[in-house]
Amino acid sequence: MLPLLAVVSSRNWRHSLGAASRFACYCQRIAVVPPLGEDTAEALASAKEFGIGLAVSRAPSAGVLVEPEPVTDWEPTPAWWWLCEDIYRQAAAGGR
Repeated sequence: MLPLLAVVSSRNWRHSLGAASRFACYCQRIAVVPPLGEDTAEALASAKEFGIGLAVSRAPSAGVLVEPEPVTDWEPTPAWWWLCEDIYRQAAAGGR
């Protein structure tokens, strides 16, 4: 089971983008946040700059504002293997 997309959800778009950045070497990333309000332009610019997708959550779905960029220079590392094993453990435990 290989990670293809990291989805990070938070009430604060800055926190979401920062948390999603941790997965930059491993897979595409997207941050899901509540409606942005007056910070929209800054959030969109930051997401595009870092190649992180940005989606706004609106029940019952989310609208994608910025598509995540593909990871083109990916190479397996010990950290990547650890991430894969952690994902596998979570899937085997039923997502707990």
